[in-house]
Amino acid sequence: MVGRFLPWHRIYLALFEADLKSSCGYQGALPYWDWSLDVTTETSFLESPIFDPVYGFGGNGAFIEDVSNITQTSGVPVPGRSGGGCLTTGPWANFTVNMGPGESTEYTPSCLRRDIAPEFASRTCAKAMVDWTLEEDDFALFDMRIEAMNLTLDGTTTHACGHWGVGGQVGQMADVWSSPGDPIFYQHHANIDYLWYKWQMLDWPARKTAIGGPDVAGAYPFLFFGDIPYNNVTLDYELDLGMIGGNITVRDVMDTTAGKLCYTYE
Repeated sequence: MVGRFLPWHRIYLALFEADLKSSCGYQGALPYWDWSLDVTTETSFLESPIFDPVYGFGGNGAFIEDVSNITQTSGVPVPGRSGGGCLTTGPWANFTVNMGPGESTEYTPSCLRRDIAPEFASRTCAKAMVDWTLEEDDFALFDMRIEAMNLTLDGTTTHACGHWGVGGQVGQMADVWSSPGDPIFYQHHANIDYLWYKWQMLDWPARKTAIGGPDVAGAYPFLFFGDIPYNNVTLDYELDLGMIGGNITVRDVMDTTAGKLCYTYE
């Protein structure tokens, strides 16, 4: 919920793809998951090919009705949750997530949980939501339409689609800090980056430099956290990637085919 949200995740994804190639010998590109194709009905989300146990990322956790003894990751009761258990199908069955949930980076191994919420996903992942997002002309308002319009369930939008739609109430994807522990995180955020790319291409001459929004979390007006001092994010704003990527500027990641990047979307 800051102006650097989209640029930071863009370079983060690029670094992840580069590491897959250099460390794992991966020869392909980082795929994006267009979840708008998977919510034509309220139940079709669960039937998405991405959850296929053989060719996809595995499915849901077993349904756990009482999750009071499980660390709550979403912070809110997500409606229509359908899982909560450890992932038992697909390539990441019995996978261990080494940190989280929560802000701590301590070694706290746990199973990978999913708590898919088709009802929630059917609204936030819908094509109508995507189209509405792309209609906004101003970057800061476009960013708000991707992230959230307010701090209620009804105010959540496409970014929450993949996080709470897959993570539900107690899955890793629902946690702000440990959501990258579920490998599906990267396909979800690649689609968020694709939405930004599509928005840029609608008016590339004007939008190749379009950026804005606060540099302090919580300073967006819709958050109602009070009058929080902030600076506006500009092209020269530094993105801190720490030990995985150092510091670069927003300017370096505005064009996916230039600067620090070299990719496009089909």
